[in-house]
Amino acid sequence: MLVGGGTFIHGLVARGLITDIDYLIDLTKLPINDIVQEKKYLSIGATARFTDIESHDSIVDNKLHAAIGDAMTYPPPQVKNAATMGGCLGSACPFLDSPIALLALDAIVVVAGRRFSREINIEDLFVSLFSCSLKPGEFITEIRVPEQPANTASSFLKLETNANDLAILNSASRLTLNDNKILNPRIFVGGGVGETPVRCNQAEKVLEGEMLSMGIVDQASQVAMDNIDPLSDHRASADYRKTMTRVFVKRSLLKSIERLGVEV
Repeated sequence: MLVGGGTFIHGLVARGLITDIDYLIDLTKLPINDIVQEKKYLSIGATARFTDIESHDSIVDNKLHAAIGDAMTYPPPQVKNAATMGGCLGSACPFLDSPIALLALDAIVVVAGRRFSREINIEDLFVSLFSCSLKPGEFITEIRVPEQPANTASSFLKLETNANDLAILNSASRLTLNDNKILNPRIFVGGGVGETPVRCNQAEKVLEGEMLSMGIVDQASQVAMDNIDPLSDHRASADYRKTMTRVFVKRSLLKSIERLGVEV
């Protein structure tokens, strides 16, 4: 098993869920930990640690990348100082935070294999619970977040019981405003709503091309709730997650709008 920071593997071992692994292969010595703002995208190396991502100039006070910064605020320091972005994505755990933020930003995942590298749209990365679309012999080397129009902002919010808890529910949004018209919105929800993160396509359609108003935000949030079929588990019921979807989608959208300096 390939290892970045090892925080996710630690949780699996503690629960007796890893029984057939003979070797752990540490990737952290490979030169794939840089965070660089390129001309057309932000490049985050797969072994970049959460602490370094959170404090990087391309994340701090950047309204487009704000969802990433938001997601970095939730883990405790012990996790931030060890966890890597590549490991977070590769685990394909639907309760984690950073994947939801990156989904809202249309991120591209770069993977290396035995003979060549390829790019995967992040929506195509997650297949099922703890399963991703990497082929045997492939591993994540880089995450690319494409640039968007200047008047674009994003946000991420998490519902949790304590600072070291997996998400009961989380939500991320991104939108562009052009003369108060909403363009190219993205809304994703995770944290036990399904075996993979859920894109709220119908809610996005409600917003696309509409003039910004509290009414349209409320309508999109309601549609997001109506079109989601969450799970029940020992941490929250499906009904509770469904109700909180409306609340957190609305809060996320309003937070993105606030970052654009617009009042609703």
